[in-house]
Amino acid sequence: MMKMLISDTDESCHLLYKKHFGDKFDVIFTADIENFIEELNTTKYDVIILDPIYRRQQVGESLLKKIRNDSLSNEAYVICITAYIEKELETISYNFGANHFLLKPTNFKNLRAKILDALTDVGQII
Repeated sequence: MMKMLISDTDESCHLLYKKHFGDKFDVIFTADIENFIEELNTTKYDVIILDPIYRRQQVGESLLKKIRNDSLSNEAYVICITAYIEKELETISYNFGANHFLLKPTNFKNLRAKILDALTDVGQII
């Protein structure tokens, strides 16, 4: 089974992620940056979903650098999902390696289709 790492402080979304992705992915959640980095250092993930804003601080750039340059998951499909509507944040996310940037609220059916299509396109059989 493929692995998905989700870093989001909104715990109400955890059940929705498990509902929509649990059949294809082993879904792991982290609610803080320290646990997120620990997961990156110890486990290879196929998909990573993160909010580039953590407790009102922009952390996307440093986390994306960590993912792409210094983790077991440097080839993961990375999606940034946030409630903050800032074009600069979107640009930074793409510049530092995000594959997609989406705004909350999350449409889980569309997100699932986007992820499965992208993984199929790069030859990862699901």
